[in-house]
Amino acid sequence: MDKTDSFVETMGMSTGEIELRNGAKVFAFSATSNLWLRFVFRRLNKVFEKSDVIRIDDRSRIVFFSDCHRGDNGRSDAFRHNKVITFHALGHYFREGFTYVEVGDGDDLWQVPRFEEIERAHSCIFERLRDFQKSGRLHMILGNHEIKPGQTHFVRKGNMAASEGLVLEHVEAGRSIFVVHGHQADFFSGFMIPVSRLAVRHIVRKLHAAGVVKHRKEISSIMNSPVAKYAASKLEKPLVEWARTYRSILICGHTHRAAYPRPGSPPYFNAGSCVYPGFITAIELVDGRLQLVKWVQKEKDMLRLPMSNPIPISMLVD
Repeated sequence: MDKTDSFVETMGMSTGEIELRNGAKVFAFSATSNLWLRFVFRRLNKVFEKSDVIRIDDRSRIVFFSDCHRGDNGRSDAFRHNKVITFHALGHYFREGFTYVEVGDGDDLWQVPRFEEIERAHSCIFERLRDFQKSGRLHMILGNHEIKPGQTHFVRKGNMAASEGLVLEHVEAGRSIFVVHGHQADFFSGFMIPVSRLAVRHIVRKLHAAGVVKHRKEISSIMNSPVAKYAASKLEKPLVEWARTYRSILICGHTHRAAYPRPGSPPYFNAGSCVYPGFITAIELVDGRLQLVKWVQKEKDMLRLPMSNPIPISMLVD
């Protein structure tokens, strides 16, 4: 597959939403000469090799959510504004027979280190998740905001657990889907975790709690700033290049930027997040096709809106 200057589709998002822009010369470096890229590849490959492998087929129905950042339902909880939308979406996917895959940072254990507090604050969400768990349809991926001291590859949350990666082997298409949070390609989130965790817990959280910084305003302005977009695009480069080099479909989170590939581009997807004002995003796998969707609340109705055409897995890798 040739390198491309434009690797994701622009999705026409509204104000406050993040979209991946067409990045010129995004792959203007060699996979063999870039030391950081090679290091990220080794990290991702180690996770890939240790991940559980699950066989799926065209009858499988899977939904991928990422970066809910569930907290204690206080001012610093980025998830609380979208709890109702998420609760409705989870109910829909459970009734429709989907398997739920959480692509990391489902719970913000950096801000709220005691999982029991998060579980109590969002008990209705965890009731839904346990419905999936009881039916054998729940998989949780470990995100950087869930990493605890000495627990970088596996973390237990109550009677649930999150591991670092998951590999889905699609039988009919003969394709593998690697699901990983993506912080493995982020220097600060991957290597400066103790410092980042302390900053989030003791500075960022207090600013939110005091009302100095408000999540809804912060997300729609700061995260849409040119600096934030540039930083996220730099982080995504090795992830997209990994998908191209290893000819494997890659589903990530971490950047909070929903993404899907254009035809002929590396098969990199991002599930986005559940923390932006008024909407959540997800990736669906139905009938062997991947599709990015958005859920919004319109008065009393919850609407599921497609953000891309369904992409057959068999067409994603040459």
